[in-house]
Amino acid sequence: MASRQDIGNKAGEITGQAQVKKDEFLDQASDAAHSAQNSSPNLTGQATNFFQQASN
Repeated sequence: MASRQDIGNKAGEITGQAQVKKDEFLDQASDAAHSAQNSSPNLTGQATNFFQQASN
């Protein structure tokens, strides 16, 4: 049977790993949000040009 200290150490390790995974996920989400935000003006310009050409 594992000692309380072993169980506590394992719990701390798992908590640390979960924190790292959470941080990685949040970084990826932030990068995706910035990428979408940066491409939005470009897509708006493309749509505007498309509609201007279509109406001519």
